[in-house]
Amino acid sequence: MDSDWWKQVPCHFNWQLEKDCTVDYKTIVNKLDSKLETRDEVGWRDSVCDLLLFRGYIEVFPKFKEVNLNPVKAREFFLQAEEEARELDDNQERQACLTVSSANRLWLLENFRQSGSAAPNDEREMLLKTLTENWLAKPTAQSEELHAYIYVIEGFALARLGLTRCQEALQRYKRATEVIQSKASWYHTCGGLVGRFARKGEKSNADRYDEMDEEIKYYEKAIELDPTNDAARCDMALVLRKIPERSNEARRLIEEASDESCQVILVKARFYRWQNELQKALDVLQKGEELKTPRSDIFFQKSLIYSQLAKQSNNNDDKYRYLRDEMSNIDKCLAKEPGHFYAFVYKAWAHHKLREYDRAEATYLEAIERFKSSLQDHLQAQHWYVQHLVKSNSGRRVTEKAASICEEIFHSCVKILKERPGELENRITGKWDT
Repeated sequence: MDSDWWKQVPCHFNWQLEKDCTVDYKTIVNKLDSKLETRDEVGWRDSVCDLLLFRGYIEVFPKFKEVNLNPVKAREFFLQAEEEARELDDNQERQACLTVSSANRLWLLENFRQSGSAAPNDEREMLLKTLTENWLAKPTAQSEELHAYIYVIEGFALARLGLTRCQEALQRYKRATEVIQSKASWYHTCGGLVGRFARKGEKSNADRYDEMDEEIKYYEKAIELDPTNDAARCDMALVLRKIPERSNEARRLIEEASDESCQVILVKARFYRWQNELQKALDVLQKGEELKTPRSDIFFQKSLIYSQLAKQSNNNDDKYRYLRDEMSNIDKCLAKEPGHFYAFVYKAWAHHKLREYDRAEATYLEAIERFKSSLQDHLQAQHWYVQHLVKSNSGRRVTEKAASICEEIFHSCVKILKERPGELENRITGKWDT
């Protein structure tokens, strides 16, 4: 047998994940780490193994050469994934994780042998033995199930590399459901991916789109397989609210969902905020704050509600208090997740609304510098900064500085559209994200 046979075993190192990746290192890491914080929540359905495997690979992802590659940290995450895998009840799922992790670790030894991070030869032999047992010696039927779980591990990674890889991620999950039809979380993910890609050009969170029926069917299947899947119920409700004749059903699904997980709480709060039921949204988010590990987005959602309350208030004292509450919650969000892009630019805009123009300008400039590794975020920060310059100027005239930045944004967009068509479609509109 060829001594390099293990290089054909599917894993993060041979899935070409760096192709068309439009997300920067900090964004991916912040989202993964934030998700990991809530792994002990009631209703947590994502695979911890899939998350840890991808989190490890990010530390040596060729796309992020500007970041110091860290094979030691990568190996630690792979080992954590293996520990989680050994606790799994499903034998095929366990072996899929161990297979991918073993292959990943062999690639680490291969690629970073000269870096001083290489392990002794007995680790290599142990990994080859694991792959031989889990990969080469599989009967056909078991091999199909093993492949299904590996498709999901790959799909999980693809789904987090930007909108340009969403369709590929969806195909992996679909292939997995063709082999194993009992996984509610896979159908739930399929629905989310269908909707995410379909909404890429959406201008309003009330817009309808062609793939709504397909998205709903996936959520319905997930709920059928797991009637306790409140996260799928809530995601389905956000789609149904766009269909007037099913709006009552959407509300019923939201109100039936339990407020025991961050994921459900965030979706319920977003639903009530979009319905302009702001006190209900705040009440739900308060339960999120009381969780053991509230996510940063709990505070970001609260800031959006206070911003909306300030906009609707006719009393100057109340308006000022709401704007201060908005700023306070943005700060709490950034304290938990310093790389939260929207919180950062909304903080600058909050300073603007409070007429703290110098602070607003300083925050915009910091955002432009901080997020320059992400083209979409960098361009959006520049765009928001231009709005600030125009609106804070007497008579709202376009200044020479604003015009210069607009010209820079235009040339950057033209260049991206020529060299990497589709990259600017990566970010869903802020109205949907928030």
